[in-house]
Amino acid sequence: MLYKEFYSELGKLLYAVADIDKVITQQEKLKLQKIVREELVPYEKHTDEFGTIAAFYSEIEFDFSDEQFLDSEAAFNSFIDFITEHHTAFDAKMKRVCIHVVKEIASSYRGINKKENELIKELRDKLNLLDIRNNKSHSGEVGVDPLFSAEPKEDFENEPIEQELVSNYGNMDDIIEEYNHKLERRLKRMNDGSVNKIYGSNPVFIW
Repeated sequence: MLYKEFYSELGKLLYAVADIDKVITQQEKLKLQKIVREELVPYEKHTDEFGTIAAFYSEIEFDFSDEQFLDSEAAFNSFIDFITEHHTAFDAKMKRVCIHVVKEIASSYRGINKKENELIKELRDKLNLLDIRNNKSHSGEVGVDPLFSAEPKEDFENEPIEQELVSNYGNMDDIIEEYNHKLERRLKRMNDGSVNKIYGSNPVFIW
């Protein structure tokens, strides 16, 4: 099961559009929190081993990417690599969601600028390529991508907590240790009641 990975990659995508001009504004950070807490979390039923709703990993990954000064192009390519690998799990509704949340972040500060618009267009083109790939898939193809199966399972029972990280900004063991400490603190804060503070909104989608 890859729910946590999907939302982590979605966080990288949102970071990519926010950082495309090399400056992430407070408005963009607040918009990210609003998207996660009002449009993703209330409609996601899958959790990790701590009971944290998987959608929160979009916010966690966004913050971590920001702290590590991840290159926006690298963040975007990471998301594209992920959806290409798991293209059989993506449907039209999920693609609309990806475009929607990117536009939400891009428009949160002085509207959508030229660089952001180019990234949105590239994202749409990449997602359209998935349509072509899916249409060419053999109808009798064995196996279904397990990314978004109908019922939640114990997604992370056998998964290590550490994520495989690649960075040019320091010793890898130190980066992983720091990441895990921050992750544990953030999960604890979220589990201490932040989810209960979410208010109603217009849902973008329901898994």
